[in-house]
Amino acid sequence: MIRLQSGALVRALAEYAMQDADIHWLAPHSAHTPKRIRLLVDFLVERFRDKPRKITPPA
Repeated sequence: MIRLQSGALVRALAEYAMQDADIHWLAPHSAHTPKRIRLLVDFLVERFRDKPRKITPPA
C-alpha cells in the first residue's frame, strides 16, 4: 500500500508513457523577457539537448 503522507513519487500508468517527446516553450511576445525566465529557458535547452528520454518499465 502506498501512503500519501510519505511524499514519495510513484510512477502511475507507466504502460501509457510516451517514448520520446519534444519540449516546446510557448510564451506571449514581449519586448523584455525577465532574466529569470531567460535563465530557465537556457537551462532547459542545455539540460535536454542531445539527451533522449529513456523510459524503463516498472519493476
